[in-house]
Amino acid sequence: MPIRAKLTLLYVGVLAAILAAVCTFLLVRLRADLVQGVDQSLDTRAAQIALGLGHTCEGEFQDVSDSSLIGLPQGESGAQLLAADGTVRESSGDAVADRALVDPGSLADAVAGEHVRRTVAVGSDREPFRLLAVALPPGGCRGVVVVGTSLDEVERSLHRLLVLMSIGGPAALITAAAAGWWLAARSLARVARLTREAADIDANRLDERVQVPAPADELRRLAVTLNTMLDRVQAGVQQKRRFVADASHELRTPLGVMQAELDVHLLDPDLDPGARETLESTREEVRRMGATVEILLELARFDEGGVALAIADVDLRELARAGAERVAPLAAAKELT
Repeated sequence: MPIRAKLTLLYVGVLAAILAAVCTFLLVRLRADLVQGVDQSLDTRAAQIALGLGHTCEGEFQDVSDSSLIGLPQGESGAQLLAADGTVRESSGDAVADRALVDPGSLADAVAGEHVRRTVAVGSDREPFRLLAVALPPGGCRGVVVVGTSLDEVERSLHRLLVLMSIGGPAALITAAAAGWWLAARSLARVARLTREAADIDANRLDERVQVPAPADELRRLAVTLNTMLDRVQAGVQQKRRFVADASHELRTPLGVMQAELDVHLLDPDLDPGARETLESTREEVRRMGATVEILLELARFDEGGVALAIADVDLRELARAGAERVAPLAAAKELT
């Protein structure tokens, strides 16, 4: 997989995780804030009902609760006055208030003096309801006031936000992916240019260097490093060429002297036949060494651009035969065939 694709996937993956975390936090926080607002409204209504009731509660609960429920959010709502055993003494509001809205455990907690808040599902459609159950203060009407309202509006608000996030989130990811792809391509284009420039520098163009970018960033340091490496390569190659040329020049003189001395000795008519054969073999090897030195000198001049290399077809059979002839005496001495 190309680096550009890997960078884009990594960028989009991190952004997707951040968006998911932010969206989850917003949904949870918004729901908590909306439910808190409903709870505050239920506190106010329950307090109004408790203050409006007389000592006997007879005939007063309906009027007081109806006027209090008007201030609750849209949706079904209701109020109840429960006895300690859970019997519905009075109710008002929608039909959901006809049956006790709290379970016996919650009712017992409310009788004990706690403000009991619950979210329950009521009715045949299992609509979510937020409830508050509080005991009436002593000295007056006795019982537990239960005020509840539907959370349908809260759920609709959360659903609208979720739909917006479901549309905006993928759109943001697509836009970010396109931007990340373009940014990665723009950044890596400079790397590709450095790669092409470095690839174009071969053994015959070691004096060339890659272009150093102007911005003082990682790519500038990479270009400087490549040029430094090319300086070392060029110095090493030049040193090798000088060594080959110097060695070849140094070998020409002693080889020439050796061949001249061998030629002088071979002119002696009284030379022993065995010695003559040895000297002639040695002179042949000296000639081959001289030819090899000349080839090395030609190669050194070619590396420096002084001569052009002539390319021609070579008969491999002749090369093999010549090589066999040179090693034949050694093979015969070791009785090898």
